[in-house]
Amino acid sequence: MKETSCLTDLLLKGSPSVISENIALLPLAKYHRLLQNIPIEAWQNGDIRIKVTTEKKRTTFELLRFSTELARVVTYFKKFALHVICLKGPVIGQKIYGSIGLRTFKDLDLLVEETRLSEATTLLQQLGYILDPSSEYDTQRANHLVFIHKHTHHMIELHWRLHPNILHEPTFSELWSRHEVVTIAGVDVPCLETEELFVYLISHGAKHAWFRLRWLYDIHLFLEQPLDFDRIKTRLAKRGCLHMMGQALLLRKELFAGAIPEEFLDLTENRRSQQMAMMARWIIEEQNDPGKDKQTLAEFSYWKHYHWLIRDDEKRREFVWHHLLPNQHDVATLRLPQRLSFLYGLLRPVTWSIRRFKQRKAGTKR
Repeated sequence: MKETSCLTDLLLKGSPSVISENIALLPLAKYHRLLQNIPIEAWQNGDIRIKVTTEKKRTTFELLRFSTELARVVTYFKKFALHVICLKGPVIGQKIYGSIGLRTFKDLDLLVEETRLSEATTLLQQLGYILDPSSEYDTQRANHLVFIHKHTHHMIELHWRLHPNILHEPTFSELWSRHEVVTIAGVDVPCLETEELFVYLISHGAKHAWFRLRWLYDIHLFLEQPLDFDRIKTRLAKRGCLHMMGQALLLRKELFAGAIPEEFLDLTENRRSQQMAMMARWIIEEQNDPGKDKQTLAEFSYWKHYHWLIRDDEKRREFVWHHLLPNQHDVATLRLPQRLSFLYGLLRPVTWSIRRFKQRKAGTKR
């Protein structure tokens, strides 16, 4: 992981000696969304330094603008007494980085109670947001709907649960009963309690195999703050994700030279955590994210193996069952008369193969 290690050295030390002409690290910093956090002086090439300076200013402005939009949405929801929790984005910037402008985000993740999802959808539409046509309310597979503003193109993911059915999680009422607030653009924005946010970031990063280092950097900075480790460990155990914490600590130690807290040392000795860390390291190094162009069947299978590994037995049974059920993509791929819709389950391998072929063909054309 030579290039990745050079990037983390640049991030942590701002060391100009990492690579004298560190042009090769620029696309890597952008991919991992860490450009905001690397000191300007760390870039040795003069042209690159100017380019990075300009980009960081533009990004900071956009993050502040989007944060103002968050304040507008939260204020509007409060007007109708609809509780909403901001999960990541500017909340993490304020709580962990000390500044909204230092933690990039491309969308806002908002959590509402599932029984009020329809109301929240209506309110977002009144604010100018349009539901993404590819987004579907699916209680079995999905956990959010995607909305895009028709003028600003800001994106909001409206969640009714934290995860797409990969682990056990608390109810909205439980989360709301102990929520905290951060002030953004003069508005008190509800967010997860500190330890709950940490647990959520662990499970979110593990779900994605930490393929963007920014998620792991969040954890690295979080662990440098005062935390109630006993409370965190209790909640990790309750959610069934102690192995995810072990994985995160192993990756943090390797990539950010972060010390493993004694309270969590036993988690890193878990064989499952070690296997997950090994798989994540390969995914990070190969930049094998789920949206990768021309993803090979081997890479696709690797992800499926990883997603199987992170689930417990109960969630694994659900994982298999959900893969046997047809979805809207199958319907869009192969139109069948209503009377023959029962065949979609049997035809899933066919519709999946057609989609894979089209995706690879489109990737080749690009």
